[in-house]
Amino acid sequence: MGTRTKKVIAAIFLAMLYLPLVFINHIPNKVSELEKRSLANFPVFSTHEGKLASGIRSSFENWLNDNIGFRDLFVSVYSNIQYNIFGRSPNSMVELGKDGWMYYTQDRNLKIASGEYVLLQKELESILKQQQRINDKLKSQGIEYVLVLPPSKVSIYPEYIRSGDYQVREIPVDQLAQYIQTHSDIKVIPLKQALLEAKKEGQVFFKTDTHWTQYGAYMAYREIIKKLNEFGLIDDAPEEVIFEPSEYQGEMGGLMGNSKLVPPEKTTISVILEKDARRVEEGELYQSFHNILKQYNVYKPCYLYENAKKDNTLLMYGDSMFGTWNATELLAEHFNTMAYVWGGDIQQEYIDILKPKVVIYEITERYLDILKYRNRNFADRLDDFQAEIIAHDAPTVIDRKNTYSINITVKNTSSDSWSEEKMVRLSIWQDGMDYGHRLYLPDGIEVAPGEQYTFHLGAFVAPPNDTTYLEFVMCQEGITYFGERERVDITVIN
Repeated sequence: MGTRTKKVIAAIFLAMLYLPLVFINHIPNKVSELEKRSLANFPVFSTHEGKLASGIRSSFENWLNDNIGFRDLFVSVYSNIQYNIFGRSPNSMVELGKDGWMYYTQDRNLKIASGEYVLLQKELESILKQQQRINDKLKSQGIEYVLVLPPSKVSIYPEYIRSGDYQVREIPVDQLAQYIQTHSDIKVIPLKQALLEAKKEGQVFFKTDTHWTQYGAYMAYREIIKKLNEFGLIDDAPEEVIFEPSEYQGEMGGLMGNSKLVPPEKTTISVILEKDARRVEEGELYQSFHNILKQYNVYKPCYLYENAKKDNTLLMYGDSMFGTWNATELLAEHFNTMAYVWGGDIQQEYIDILKPKVVIYEITERYLDILKYRNRNFADRLDDFQAEIIAHDAPTVIDRKNTYSINITVKNTSSDSWSEEKMVRLSIWQDGMDYGHRLYLPDGIEVAPGEQYTFHLGAFVAPPNDTTYLEFVMCQEGITYFGERERVDITVIN
């Protein structure tokens, strides 16, 4: 091999190494059209305190892997070879099942199908306790609460999973629905049985996606309307629809590295025969609704409907099972006003502007365990924010060589009781900043209105500066600071 040839080969080799770095993506918040997902942003290397941020190495690796030049080409070639030549999934997040069925493997999906994932007694108790608080909070405002529980795809079509001999079995949705119905008067609508029945007549979940088809969504809607009638919340028959042929590009291709890797799936879409509800996209109520969405950083599609032929108002919270598939439009046919919020927690602000008679909260099966703390800001929000700093023994002069203990006595001058369960804590600010220092009420301790509690701050040490100041103020975490704020100016000596 001649010298010139070697140089050409070396140049090609170096170009292959460096060109991906030269063409690396520097655009923040870029979305990969190939994978249909947001790419990792360049990491922040320091905190607002000037300290090195945690997880820098992994964050930088994620950014580099996501944004390196020609990445889409490499991913597309790899995905096509694995899927079309070897018949394998190029990503462990997707399992290729029988007869063209594909399954999302994350969030314990396969463990739900195998029966390995169950809700423990302690989890069931915690979820029920939280759901009861939500129910009671809404009931105190004259609002009916309904919990809707869709099953996962693996719970309805386990027989096509290739990695094991799976069958329809008791699942977490069954567990939770039965436990809530047995131990409370909370209105709950599990959708598993209705979908299993509907499965006999048509395909209720996509083969190439985690979500239900519009036929499946329609059958779930019919079950919800049936139950709302039984609960006495509406007096209405479900809407009639026709199904027209269509195609749907499932998400599994994108999860495997190329959204076009799997051809569109033949399906149908539902069309409401007599449509009365209309989507509202202007006006005072619409603007107020969207202002609250922005306030709580809700950027996924949310909808507002009006229907002059009905009365009653529905506020619904849900995830991707109801954020599309015509499900919200169908429910809107039964209410004078319907607002759909995709994701997030129940917020009082929505209730104040919409004045709903019914609140529906829907959550997909694989996320049921988060119900034990979801909506805490709403369910446990204090109605009365008042507190008084009675006494403290914070020093005004401290030595750099010593550590100090400080006691702060606070009186509950509100009409609500305080507890850690309600996330009521004493916040310690330093030099005008809240750095997250909290003093907690012990588990089981409740400070009733009119009572006092002494918080203990241990091992307080001098900062680098010659002076500092502390502030003591109560807070309900994630909601607000409240009550009297006490400031102590401190001089540091050597």
